[in-house]
Amino acid sequence: MTRKEREKALAANEHSPIRTLAALTALSDKELEGLEAHVTKKADEVKAAADKKKADDEAALKAAADKKKADDEAAARAASGQNPPQPPTEEEWLKTAPPSIRTLVADAKATEAAQKERLLTALKGAQKEYTEEELKAMDSKQLARIARLANVEATPGAVDYSGRGFPRVNNDQDVYRNPPSGYRAALDARKEAEKKGVVN
Repeated sequence: MTRKEREKALAANEHSPIRTLAALTALSDKELEGLEAHVTKKADEVKAAADKKKADDEAALKAAADKKKADDEAAARAASGQNPPQPPTEEEWLKTAPPSIRTLVADAKATEAAQKERLLTALKGAQKEYTEEELKAMDSKQLARIARLANVEATPGAVDYSGRGFPRVNNDQDVYRNPPSGYRAALDARKEAEKKGVVN
């Protein structure tokens, strides 16, 4: 392609910032080559953007068509009664459960809630790894594991009696627990003798 043909092509190109033949003729060969490279790059960018938009539009149309097809199939199944019955939620099941079962579930939930509250109270000041919000997001099993790792007692104020002896029973007849005292026996004998007037 001659220079004149290149100049005409640039003047007709919508991506060229210089589109007058006089201005293009005034450019050096190097400047003209740079302008052609710029126009080619701009055209490639515009084409890539257009291709991407086209692909996105096609993907959106396909997704919409697939959704419509799935919705139509679901509506057809519902109309023909082919949809499988959904299992009841816990609340729905408890409404039809016997009173004894409802009581058991309520008691279990209350016990777990109380245990969780005790663990939260014990762990708040005993460790710095988890914030209070993070601890509240855990269930009681996770909290119990953390309490064991941190060696924390779950029940505040609980007293540890491990290693302590059993309370002694005051039984004077038990010679093993209350062996005879020689000094005490001597005092008792002296008092008895004084009563009888035997002591000098």
